[in-house]
Amino acid sequence: MISPSASPVDLQKEIGRLRRNEGSPEEHAVLKNHVKIFQNRRLPITHHNLLQKKDTQAADRFFLDGLHSPAFEFLTIQINRLANSYQVNIEDNLYIEAFRTMGNFDQRKLQIKLVRQVGDSMVKLMHFPFLRTLLKMTRGAAQSAKLEDFHGFLEKGLDAFSSLQNPKVFFSTIETRELQLLSEIANGKLQRF
Repeated sequence: MISPSASPVDLQKEIGRLRRNEGSPEEHAVLKNHVKIFQNRRLPITHHNLLQKKDTQAADRFFLDGLHSPAFEFLTIQINRLANSYQVNIEDNLYIEAFRTMGNFDQRKLQIKLVRQVGDSMVKLMHFPFLRTLLKMTRGAAQSAKLEDFHGFLEKGLDAFSSLQNPKVFFSTIETRELQLLSEIANGKLQRF
């Protein structure tokens, strides 16, 4: 687990390690990929109207691809237990049951809140004059400091969020929907997305 107080360099290293699946069995990488495929299918369904609106399209795509693609280690392990096979095509009911069985609802709630905070912070950054110019000027320094992923994340986020007409409504909508789904999973009410 990545510590919230870790330095940007340590965060970058840990994110890279998780992406490369270092320290985990190959089967976990396969399962993690299946979970990502499932999430890539589920999130556009959950937030379909944001993808259809011109002013929220780029920001929603960034949310789906950049902010909401963490390592799903805990979930892939639980899915493996339920499926008894690494060759699994994750369906709604398997994902929901794995999530419900794992019971990390507080952790998921925190993740949703953090996504909201990161989004709100990105929107605040957009108001700084010359930020794009500054990011372009510091690209080489970011590479030298091995922070190119973080730097690229900021550049992509700035570009994506610049088209939002009402950023607070955008992030509030995502947060509300994701928390509602989490509540329905926890209470056993959700069977399909």
